[in-house]
Amino acid sequence: TNFRFNRMFLLIGLGASIIFPLINIPAANSPVPSLSLSVEPVVTEADLVYSNEVIPQDRWTTWEIATVIYGVGLALFLLVFSIRLFKMLITLRKSSRYNLQNHHIVELKDTSSPFSFFNYIFIGNTPPLTENEKQQIIAHERIHAKLFHSVDIVLLNILGIVFWFNPVIRVYKKIFVQLHEFEADARAVETHDVNEYCSLLARVAL
Repeated sequence: TNFRFNRMFLLIGLGASIIFPLINIPAANSPVPSLSLSVEPVVTEADLVYSNEVIPQDRWTTWEIATVIYGVGLALFLLVFSIRLFKMLITLRKSSRYNLQNHHIVELKDTSSPFSFFNYIFIGNTPPLTENEKQQIIAHERIHAKLFHSVDIVLLNILGIVFWFNPVIRVYKKIFVQLHEFEADARAVETHDVNEYCSLLARVAL
């Protein structure tokens, strides 16, 4: 349950998986001998065939095809990410908001679950909440903002665009989201009753 250590471990692992492949380790002093065998074929004039036929050069190589597929996937995932950001900006402009201790509280008109994005805290039109319950939710989301959880999510989204072909990125993102929630809950219950807090989370989620 050491959430800070788990988060740092996952972030370091994420950075290492990107940096390590870029490191060039010379193998000149390797104890394993390398064998390089090359046989030069003997070609005589009788083996040569002369032809006026033009060999077409427009055939795509495997790497060219892979590059095109990667580029298409990159463009699609970048488009989806841009659309999601644009929709959030539109929602931000259409919703009423107010400031609370360096945080912007955005009240949504739909039934979206509460979430935060940097210093913006979005609260949907969930089941009727008392003022105390609303403040508990805001306190929970403020912890997300204080611990810069949005930086992790943005980083994972960017990596998800660049490495869209790697399913492990999606798994990593789910792990981070759960870890963020556990960390925020652990901090939030320090000043609230655990049973009441769990009941509130269940009401909002369901």
